[in-house]
Amino acid sequence: MNKRPDVHLNKFHLADRRFNYRILVYVAYIGISKGDPYKMIYGVDSWGNICNRKNEPIPGAPMSGRNMIGKVKKFYFDQTYFTSQINTGLPVLDESIYISTCVSGCPNDTLLDGSAIDEFRNTSGINLCRYDTMSYVSDNQLCPTPPITKQYSWYNLKMAYDSLAASQQTADRSDAVETWLIYACIASGITVVQLFKEAGKAIRCIPFLLLQPLWTLIILGGVLAGLAAIAAYIETAGIPEVNNSTGIVKYAMDDTMRYIRWYHIFGILWVSAFIVACQDMVIAGAIATWFFKRDKSQLGWPVLASIKRLIRYHLGSIAFGSFIIALVRLARMVLGYIQNKLRGKVGKVTDFLLKMLQCCLWCFEKFLAYLNRNAYIEIAIYGYSFCRGAQKAFLLIVSNALRVAVINSIGDFVLFLGKLSTMAIVLVIGHEFLKHRDDINYMWAPITVAAAFGFAVSHCFLLVYEVAIDTIFLCFCEDCERNDGVTKPYYMSKDLMKYLNDSNKMKAKDEKTKTNEKEGIELANV
Repeated sequence: MNKRPDVHLNKFHLADRRFNYRILVYVAYIGISKGDPYKMIYGVDSWGNICNRKNEPIPGAPMSGRNMIGKVKKFYFDQTYFTSQINTGLPVLDESIYISTCVSGCPNDTLLDGSAIDEFRNTSGINLCRYDTMSYVSDNQLCPTPPITKQYSWYNLKMAYDSLAASQQTADRSDAVETWLIYACIASGITVVQLFKEAGKAIRCIPFLLLQPLWTLIILGGVLAGLAAIAAYIETAGIPEVNNSTGIVKYAMDDTMRYIRWYHIFGILWVSAFIVACQDMVIAGAIATWFFKRDKSQLGWPVLASIKRLIRYHLGSIAFGSFIIALVRLARMVLGYIQNKLRGKVGKVTDFLLKMLQCCLWCFEKFLAYLNRNAYIEIAIYGYSFCRGAQKAFLLIVSNALRVAVINSIGDFVLFLGKLSTMAIVLVIGHEFLKHRDDINYMWAPITVAAAFGFAVSHCFLLVYEVAIDTIFLCFCEDCERNDGVTKPYYMSKDLMKYLNDSNKMKAKDEKTKTNEKEGIELANV
């Protein structure tokens, strides 16, 4: 069943050449040369100095070029900045309005007046005023306006939101608080049963399949970390704009960097989809080898053989399939960006249509992802090109629509329960560990991150079972279509064969019942 003629070198073979790595290298060079992730991590003060960095002077900005090593906090003179986020909804700071400096720490207690600010500087060595101002001055361009409270951004924003009247606590303002909470957390990661049995048998025969998610996570994590670092450079690659009258600096991204940003985002989507698709192909190839091997004790190394076939024959098909997925995901991201920009500025009809379009794109993406996975399975079985594999998979799915519906509904639900169970265990253990920790103000933030991480890890490992079930099902359909069990023996196991016989008996009984009912109706008419 695994014959592969030379025509496997189809027009999509080695399509990674089409993926122009030189452009990605150029994008990386532009981002790294013009950006600095420290802007995102530690922030930038009002004069263009990056906190916790040794900075170069900026022409026209007299307060720039300072050594900020060790000054890891960004301090805002006017704390109504946090209240303003209730109305704007996003953490976007206009430096010309809200003066900020880099400091090594923030006060632990409320500073009520200027003398308290001076006392805090004398005891801690932290100057909350402008860099060239060594004692408190009643000028909000030189020193912060007291009282000064302890700055944890989400907490201040939440307090500002809670102080509003009930009529003013709108959904948009609540979303702003939740957005900052996310930032704070980041700162603080009967056929079905038979197929499950068969998947368990396959994985017991090929235990190395359980290592595939580990390798995938390592590769995906390393690649995405590198791409995320490049993205950080791109996002912080701004051109300094100096206000000649005040000397205040703002960084602005030019149009070229905006285009590069979207190209890089598409590259991230494509590469991540490519890596996951490679895992699906490796698992499908190993499971297909197991299914169509009559003597299971002579399997050899099906995982290594599947990896070899992937690299030698099918990288082009994987690249093409992942390209389609990445394209749809990019379209969804662009539409989401448009929705965010138009929120509250268009009528309800337009907003509804945009949501419907987003829903349609989501459904289309899920359909393509499912079709792609089944196409990879067909490719793993027969060595088809991507298009032929997708066509064959689609025809098999349509001809077995009822079985597919049962497998996807019940099977996915069972797997989802497994993921929820893992997350629940992490929640309980995390709560027990942290419930007596007095140094943690918001216990559920790290617990939620840990639970989400546990869900993601369980999803990665249960994905092996998910792909194995889909592969066995398609192999089962192919076996039924090409063999009769007499002149051409089935490849399926005895358990699956018994299930097939029971299904055929039920089908024959159902057809006989329908025939009898039809004959009874005809006799009644006579």
